[in-house]
Amino acid sequence: MRTFKLMAVVLAAVAAFYGAYKWSNERGRGTEVFASGAAMKTAVSAGKPVGTGMREEVLRAPRPYRDADAVRARAAELEHYFGKNRTGRAVAGLAAYYAIHGGAGAPGGDAAAAAAEEIRRSPREAFKAIHTGLRQLPEVYGMERQFIVQFVTKIEGVPGDDKMALLREEALRPPARDFYMTPAFAIEGMFDAGIAAREIEAVAIKTLGRVGSRAVRDAVLSRIGTRDAEMAARLERAGQQGRAL
Repeated sequence: MRTFKLMAVVLAAVAAFYGAYKWSNERGRGTEVFASGAAMKTAVSAGKPVGTGMREEVLRAPRPYRDADAVRARAAELEHYFGKNRTGRAVAGLAAYYAIHGGAGAPGGDAAAAAAEEIRRSPREAFKAIHTGLRQLPEVYGMERQFIVQFVTKIEGVPGDDKMALLREEALRPPARDFYMTPAFAIEGMFDAGIAAREIEAVAIKTLGRVGSRAVRDAVLSRIGTRDAEMAARLERAGQQGRAL
């Protein structure tokens, strides 16, 4: 009984922490503030992203409606970067769903599943849309970037060299302040993509040499350590020697 109560307390604490973290990040980047109705349609038809600074009618709506409307509005913004064709819309919709809901099981899951199926049917076209989109995606979409970087290695039918090129770019890209895990996820994805260890280590050395944040360094080394403990140890020793000079 005591074990059950302890688990309940721990789970409640984790849920509260995640909720506070997600709320603070999304409030800061405007994820919860979307135009609705005519205002949103006007902005989208004019080719302008909708989001921060728009009216807040959606916030006064019941929660299920607000969530669904938020996903649609966020996806409309992302289409400006990933494309308005079928695969581009699928990538945008899937990224918006996971960025807002944090995982499966929330309202709109059927649409997210359909988007994933569209990506599966056209993997190379979807991958091209992702690669092009990530190169121009602003920092405000840091959570979407983190999801896509983790998701992209799961797309079958794309050559490993193409995946490596994308992941290398993301590993070396300075991460957004509130989403510092992106380089770590990118390097971890290289293991999933079957990239040779020496190539992964070479990218990791460059990544660690560029970042000044201890949090980013720790995240990168931690993710590598779950896949190759010896590589992580070598990188940590090299970092300590470099800081001692």
